[in-house]
Order: sequence, then C-alpha cells, then structure tokens
Amino acid sequence: MFTAFSVDTWRSDLAEQKRLHQEQLRTRLRRLRRRVRHATSVQRERALIYRLLAGRFALDSPHHLLLRMLARSAMRRMRRLKALLHELSGTATSGLPRRWLFAWKYWYARQAPRKWALLQLKYQKSRNEIEQAAPTNGICG
Repeated sequence: MFTAFSVDTWRSDLAEQKRLHQEQLRTRLRRLRRRVRHATSVQRERALIYRLLAGRFALDSPHHLLLRMLARSAMRRMRRLKALLHELSGTATSGLPRRWLFAWKYWYARQAPRKWALLQLKYQKSRNEIEQAAPTNGICG
C-alpha cells in the first residue's frame, strides 16, 4: 500500500513537471515570436522612411545612395525576420502592425527640412550602434 502510493505520487510529479516544462516552452516561444514580430515591423518602417528620405535628394547625391542602401538592407533584414517568424509560428505572417510613432516619422520624412532629416538620421544611426553593442541576456533578454 505504501509503495503504490509513493509510485503514484512520483508519476504525478513527473506529469506535473512535464506540463510545467511545456508551459514554459510555450511562453518562451510566444515571447520570441513577439520580439521577432516587433523587430520585423521596425525594419519595415525604417525601410519606408529611408526610401522617403532618399526621394528628397538628387539622384546623384551621396545622401540618396546612402539612404537607398539603408532601405535595401532594412528590407533584407525584414525578409529574414519574416522567414524566422514563419518558422517559429508555422503560419504565414499576416499584416504586421505599424507602431504609433510611424505616422509622425512619415510626416517628418516628407515635410521636415533635409538638414533636419540628416541630423535625425545621424542620431538614429549612433543610437542603433549603441543598442547593437549592448549585451543581450540570451534569447528572451
């Protein structure tokens, strides 16, 4: 009697551990999907803004070429992230949401003086370098 009770308890503990492990795995995957989805939408917005800014400069100017290169690289990163998101979720990625600040950035890229746009671009580039240099804490950190 005592043995049967302890074996049943051991089995239920294993089942509980398995359930907890699966729940933790689902939570990690959900967080990872959210981060990838956010990064994808950021890259798409950057590509759009860079294309808009590039259109404000002459075709032979170095700023135009630089902005077009930045837009292409952002689109490339977005495609890679979409492929990763497809692998993670097993479903097609439908309509990534635009962030709330995108409307302002879009207006700024179209209406602000070119000098201001270049200053903002320079500031954004230095901020991105700082973010990339910061150490991350594993997959979810």
